[in-house]
Amino acid sequence: MTLRSAVTLPDSPTTVVPDGTATGTALAVSGALFAAAPVAVLVADEDPVAVGPAASAAVALGAPVLVAGAGVADELGRLGTTDVVVVGADPDARAALAADLPDGLRTYGVDAAEPALADLGLAVGEPQEVAADGLVAAVADLVRPEPALLVGRGARAGDAASDADASEKSAGASPSATPSATPSTAARPSAGVPTALPTPGGRGTSRGGAADTAPTA
Repeated sequence: MTLRSAVTLPDSPTTVVPDGTATGTALAVSGALFAAAPVAVLVADEDPVAVGPAASAAVALGAPVLVAGAGVADELGRLGTTDVVVVGADPDARAALAADLPDGLRTYGVDAAEPALADLGLAVGEPQEVAADGLVAAVADLVRPEPALLVGRGARAGDAASDADASEKSAGASPSATPSATPSTAARPSAGVPTALPTPGGRGTSRGGAADTAPTA
């Protein structure tokens, strides 16, 4: 059984997302572009290297990228999310993020420093190191079905533009490379419904677990 996200087609040709906190911007993009998402990608705002692999995972899955903070639990509920890919460089931080999620969610941990996304069954390309100032452009170049595996070097995870662009790309939109200091504008997404991951019945850990167990095929 394949999980699928449902993409919202906005009435307007463009969707303007006001600039703000990384968490708020990610929530706004998810709310604008996704009607449902059984799988979501979660990062911590303070994680310095997570946004690159999180973006690759989101595009491969057709899933939104969310930044930990107020409102995330409500958004996961609205989306009907059952599985969350938690990306972070520190295993304790990944476990803490998983522990803060609502009960009943399956979590899958990804080490941002050595992101083995293929272990989750994701089709990704070769690792591509990206500097902080090239991250937005690199995310804009990600394409399914096999996006490059972005590995950030000095990138600031939670950067509003990068996280928004990752969700826009995964929804089939054309992300703008707008800096986080200005509003982010997403082009109208295509009608195609992106495919998401993990197969139900996988070995992901439930809320509060180590969040480091890959699902089985």
